[in-house]
Amino acid sequence: MHKATTVVASFVVASVVWTGGARAQGRGLAVNIQSSPAGAQVFLDARQGQLLGVTPLMNQRIQRGPHTLYFVLEGHEDVQLPIVVQRRRETFVATMNSLGRIELTVGGDGSNAGAIVTIDGQNVGTLPFRGLVRPGRHLVQASQAGFQPLSVWFDVVAGETRAQAIQLERDRPRLGSM
Repeated sequence: MHKATTVVASFVVASVVWTGGARAQGRGLAVNIQSSPAGAQVFLDARQGQLLGVTPLMNQRIQRGPHTLYFVLEGHEDVQLPIVVQRRRETFVATMNSLGRIELTVGGDGSNAGAIVTIDGQNVGTLPFRGLVRPGRHLVQASQAGFQPLSVWFDVVAGETRAQAIQLERDRPRLGSM
């Protein structure tokens, strides 16, 4: 009986030690996550993955090994930061670039509502339009059946809004002989 009790007691102690180690591994290592500027949402391993919280995050538990942190903040370019969690209290920092905004309204009699808008050759929507772009020079075009297309260059500054009313001119009737 004494021998059986010793075996059972040894098994219980081994189980507690083994599961305690697994539990500690399962909780991950405590790391710090920051962004510049602060206030970004942070997702783990996918853009729509597990939301870890909003920066700054202190003592956030993440499993040891390679991961990707996704930082999202309104008015800023999303950032993907590949990391390797190796030890406790590591700090991971993402620098987020501020974007500019383009706002296009319908000018004149409103007949251009629904005109197709492209920015740098990419279809982005219809008039009226409001969207974020990287700072710099952008070619904005608007087109609609029955109207002359319009092309305008915009110099966009980070954190600022460039607004313009868009009025397309009607196509001129074609004159010719019968």
